[in-house]
Amino acid sequence: MIPSVAPDLDLLDEFLTENRAPDCALTVQISNEHLAFAVMDLQDTRYLAAQVYRYPYHFSPDDFSIWLQETTSTGMASWHYSTVRVMAANLDYTLVPGPLFNPLRKEEYLRFNLSSQGDMLTLTDRLTGLDACTVYTLPLWLHVKLTEIFPGAPLHHTISCYLESVLNHYKFRTRHHSSFINLQPGFFDLIILNEQKITFCNSFSYKSPDDVLYYIMFILEQTQLLPDDLELLITGEMGRHAQVVEKLTSYLTYVDFLGRNESFRYSPVFDKIPGHYLYTLLSAAECEL
Repeated sequence: MIPSVAPDLDLLDEFLTENRAPDCALTVQISNEHLAFAVMDLQDTRYLAAQVYRYPYHFSPDDFSIWLQETTSTGMASWHYSTVRVMAANLDYTLVPGPLFNPLRKEEYLRFNLSSQGDMLTLTDRLTGLDACTVYTLPLWLHVKLTEIFPGAPLHHTISCYLESVLNHYKFRTRHHSSFINLQPGFFDLIILNEQKITFCNSFSYKSPDDVLYYIMFILEQTQLLPDDLELLITGEMGRHAQVVEKLTSYLTYVDFLGRNESFRYSPVFDKIPGHYLYTLLSAAECEL
């Protein structure tokens, strides 16, 4: 029997009901370790709810399909919304410059960087603000299940939305080198922005604060940047690795948190969490991919 799981985070505005859902948009974010939902009222672009579920153990595909079906069949995830969008978060992606991208070669692009395991589906996002494409994979069984639960919902990779949001809001920052680190369960995304252009983008798995620091210092060395040259802006959830920030501030001069995406409004229930939490989940609505 698959155990039911209560959400680790459950923010729900008292005025959000099933009757109001048809005037709202649902965003779903799924990774190897968590499932998250956010609901936004489309009339005043105000977020009214967010939920995050952590998986109780490592599911087999069959068990996860059952758990996903059950979790999305109850509560606010099961309501009828005006629009639904789905985002996948994983390490299995690569970026290809727009002028070089050929959709017939998408599997070939991934083979340069990734070793495929099992039946995988190769998908793409066109990044309009960057003139590039995100090429990524998703297990075929998971794509089938998501399509079954959310028919017609567009699917994107979280790195695509994160890149678009960074470019939309921060490309005119005065410092020459601004970097953005988005901490997610088990891995983090790192973007470096220099003179209105993305000069670095990659994601890394980590288990400890030292892992995060190692990768950042390694990237500094490879890009010939000094710690004083880099402004580091943090999004995502610290979780049990809150010491990440202490590690980073001990080596880097400019470290700060990003607040919530100012393109939207937020119910007072979001005051219960820091502004840098759930950044990609709450920015997906502005990504026109």
